[in-house]
Amino acid sequence: VQAALDAAFTVAGAEIDVTAWTGRALDIRFGGSLLGQDVAALQVTTSADAGSASLDTLTVGFTDTQAATPAQTLVVDYSVTDLTIATGPSSTFTFDMDGARGELLQASGNLTLDIFGFVRVEGGFAIEKSTETLTLDDATTLSTDLLTIGASGVDAFAGVGGGSADAVGLELNDVNFALALAKDKLDPTRSWTAIKAEAGEVAFVGIDGVTIAADTITVEINQAAADGSLVDWAADPLEVMTGPAASMLLDMAGGEGALLRASGNLTLDVFGFFQVAGGFAFEKSSADIVLNDAAGTALNVDLLTVGASDVDAFAGLNGGTADELGLKLTGGEFALALMREKTAAGAVGRSWTAMQAGADEVAFVGVEGLTVSADSLEVTINQAATDGTVVDFAAASLEVATGPAASVILAMDGAKGALLEASGRLTLDLFGFVHVEGGFAIQKSTQILTLDTGATFSADLLTIGASDLTLFAGVGGGSTDAIGLNLSDVDFALALAKDSALPTRSWTALKAQAGEVSFVGIPGVTVAADTITVEINQAASDASLIDWSAAPLAVRTGPAASLDLDMDGGEGALIRASGNLTLDLFGFFHVDGGFAFEKSSTQVTLNNAAAEQVNVDLLTIGASDVDMFAGIN
Repeated sequence: VQAALDAAFTVAGAEIDVTAWTGRALDIRFGGSLLGQDVAALQVTTSADAGSASLDTLTVGFTDTQAATPAQTLVVDYSVTDLTIATGPSSTFTFDMDGARGELLQASGNLTLDIFGFVRVEGGFAIEKSTETLTLDDATTLSTDLLTIGASGVDAFAGVGGGSADAVGLELNDVNFALALAKDKLDPTRSWTAIKAEAGEVAFVGIDGVTIAADTITVEINQAAADGSLVDWAADPLEVMTGPAASMLLDMAGGEGALLRASGNLTLDVFGFFQVAGGFAFEKSSADIVLNDAAGTALNVDLLTVGASDVDAFAGLNGGTADELGLKLTGGEFALALMREKTAAGAVGRSWTAMQAGADEVAFVGVEGLTVSADSLEVTINQAATDGTVVDFAAASLEVATGPAASVILAMDGAKGALLEASGRLTLDLFGFVHVEGGFAIQKSTQILTLDTGATFSADLLTIGASDLTLFAGVGGGSTDAIGLNLSDVDFALALAKDSALPTRSWTALKAQAGEVSFVGIPGVTVAADTITVEINQAASDASLIDWSAAPLAVRTGPAASLDLDMDGGEGALIRASGNLTLDLFGFFHVDGGFAFEKSSTQVTLNNAAAEQVNVDLLTIGASDVDMFAGIN
């Protein structure tokens, strides 16, 4: 301000000073001399310099994404609103509907329906339409429009003559079911279906000689939406009304994938020609498996399982009578698993098959003098995909339902590769001419074997074995007048191996033991051998041999029996047999003693100056403790 005044007042000898400036008032002091000045003509003009201003701004904030709130029809929440309505001189009715369930429509009661005896239905029912929050298999929650339909204690009939002793038709007893239809409130194109049902009995009645019935039936279904999502009912089970005072829980786990599961007990008889009775179960779901590849790859697959337990079956004539003729099975059980790799739409994925089955007995019955039967049967199959991989159930076992309260656990070792195995006990009698009885086993697998050079390789292996085998071929088998060849207490193990990488190379090995082999039934003639052992180890076309002693192979020879192949490959191609022989021809010629012969390879030293060592093919024949007679009496 002072500088402005100094510039404005330029009168010589005069002084002007700013003494105070408050922003609103200005005090000025004058001094010096104004001699000779026209004071009235003096003027001062003030002006303010134009100023400039700037504004710096800083924006601070965040973005918060909130899920859309489904449109909701406003209803009264009677759980917190007290509304009691008089319904008579001394009676009232109180509304208690929970507003959190949204717009609600609910009905239940007991129904009886009879349409001229053709259709009869009786039981409880319930229908409900509401709003529910459900949990999906990815753990997200959503609001849905929900329709549930349920029934309990239902008896039904469809056919002719319902309610009479002459009824012919389909009959259901003690049926309970709960059905849920859910739709996303924000995206009505997404919808889900779930059902759980039980039935005491379902039967076709009224035709003499025909029985078609099932009992203890359960059904569970959990179907996915179009985008593949599933409701995880196990995360928050839904109670579905099925009648005036009855309900059923939907509790299927979303982790099982799209689910279709059923089980029950079945009885079928068609005029005694075909009969089946036993438990059954099937299931379509998702499961985790482990492969037998080097990485032990884990996969989630689409899974279909079919199982049966305690099955008795018959096919033939006069089933169920003393005169039945045909094939009969008792105590049957099986578990089948079909697995397919999950792939993008339209792509072809790998698939695997596994089965385990057994039976107490399978027999052909009704022909006198003919016996064909097998008991303690077991069958195991583990089939490979097109790339050679198999499922390693030893790493992650799979439980397969086989009936209402029965299951089989698949635990096949993937290290055996593609596996086919069967065992049991066989009895065969052909009118006394041929009689065979004993344990047996067949196995097809993949094994790592060792050659006589020490090298190892992967082999496709087929083994056949038998144990405690008795055999007779001749006339009058099983009687004191039998004439023929008789074998008893026979065990054997046969292995046929083929190089997986070079199928032209194959090897054969056999080990056998027999308690006795004899020709019986001719007086004065004795031809018998006991304590017999046989060992064979044959080379491939390139002369290579398997050294079974490096890693002995246990060959199954029956349901609970095995025999080890342990021949030393260093002995070369081997044929070896030994035993005790007894021979008597009408007292004229008699031989009794031990014998042995062997064909193998060995190394010998020559008597030349170089003491040369050479490998030779060797045949040896020997006998011990021999008594012999040739003559009369």
